[in-house]
Amino acid sequence: MMNTVRITRARRDHTLPRTMSEIMLELYSSKGDATERDLLREGFKAEEIAEHGGKARRLAEKSFVKHIDGKAA
Repeated sequence: MMNTVRITRARRDHTLPRTMSEIMLELYSSKGDATERDLLREGFKAEEIAEHGGKARRLAEKSFVKHIDGKAA
């Protein structure tokens, strides 16, 4: 699945880490993981993954833990 419109919007709005984390969570929920190759297939550039991947991963983990702990609204 390509998320080019979503990613283009994130580039414009300077929200790449948040969008990348959301896509990571979607990938994780559908296939059990989210690899760099998956993110490239979704439409992210390698440079974007290198720059924002760490922050996106932390955001995804934080969101995931909140849902498991039942703290999410």
